[in-house]
Amino acid sequence: MNLALDIGNSRIKIGLFDKDDLIESVEIKEAGLVNFLTGKSIQNAILSTVKALSPEVLKSAQQHCANTLVLESTTPLPIAVNYKTPETLGVDRLAAAVGALKYSQTNVLVIDIGTCITYDLIDSKHIFQGGLIAPGLNMRLKAMHEFTSGLPLAELKSTQNLIGKTTEECLLSGALNGTTAEITQIIRLYIQQFEHLEVIICGGDALFFENKLEIDIFVVPNLVLEGLNSILRFNVVD
Repeated sequence: MNLALDIGNSRIKIGLFDKDDLIESVEIKEAGLVNFLTGKSIQNAILSTVKALSPEVLKSAQQHCANTLVLESTTPLPIAVNYKTPETLGVDRLAAAVGALKYSQTNVLVIDIGTCITYDLIDSKHIFQGGLIAPGLNMRLKAMHEFTSGLPLAELKSTQNLIGKTTEECLLSGALNGTTAEITQIIRLYIQQFEHLEVIICGGDALFFENKLEIDIFVVPNLVLEGLNSILRFNVVD
């Protein structure tokens, strides 16, 4: 069994795989990792983090797994990377790009909707070409609160209203409908440049947009975990 750890700022997303098949996925706090791993028979593990790797997390993985791989910019990948500063490229973006190969063999745009929204293009030759980064939903709501003197901090929740009737509704409409329009237009710009483009969205806030985009998309919630497992299997024998 293989273990994939996608380590965020406060929580860890975990995937357990039997070769290429995801058999379990959970999201836990860092302190709960040892309890989760105890008693499980895990051969190989891969760790991906957007922050400095916690020694405790690394130690826990190494104690419970025979082989542990930390994903870095120099880790061998099943795709090529055409990026001027690979050392600054988020490893979660790389993992999502690799995960996309399971679902598309043509040009593919991966949109990861989380704290930030990343758009990454992987061409039909399996070359990561880069993309763009934009603020996520909570970041937009927080910015409107913190950079003004009178706007409240709206709690993120789904809304169908274009015309808000309260200040909170207006903030939510701006964040959700504005982001929907942004995503839609960016997809259209990519479609103009790349033939036979397929679009995959993932990330914690992806479900807010599953039924709002008037463009064919695939929603793959565990794309990063699946990509991590593919990278792990590319580097070790399981």
